[in-house]
Amino acid sequence: MIKVSLYKTTQDKLSKAFCSLAEKCYHNNISIFVYTNNKESTKELDRILWTYSKKQFIPHATIHDNYPEKQPILLGDELVNLNNSSNMMIINTGREKIFSALSTPDQFDLTKCQRIILLFDDEHSFSKQEIEDILIKSPVRDFKVEAYIQNSDKSWIGQK
Repeated sequence: MIKVSLYKTTQDKLSKAFCSLAEKCYHNNISIFVYTNNKESTKELDRILWTYSKKQFIPHATIHDNYPEKQPILLGDELVNLNNSSNMMIINTGREKIFSALSTPDQFDLTKCQRIILLFDDEHSFSKQEIEDILIKSPVRDFKVEAYIQNSDKSWIGQK
């Protein structure tokens, strides 16, 4: 079963929410491919990860950097799973990119996928039902969707 987690935050908190989720993946030894909307978003998230923590660097790269296959966190706007991750994070993309990510097994093998994280701000968000509808139309058959919204104190509250 693929665990699908939908996280909704505000535009001003999106970067920190992304870094927090990426850091959590890294500390739990979870490699992840981060699928972005475009090259500018990829560059921005790369920059943000470089400056996120003064205490500890979060190892990462983009699909255009050297040795992408060795990176625990790989960022890209093209659906190429160069770090052979069994986890994917999709950030602020449209319905077409989400459906493409879930329907292109030659680029990201969903049969080996354990978790999909969808992170959106309030301008690009989807409801839990909308994500379930996209998943039903995709080749993914065994999934569970959980939805969370970020509070003003930065904690996450489960949604029904």
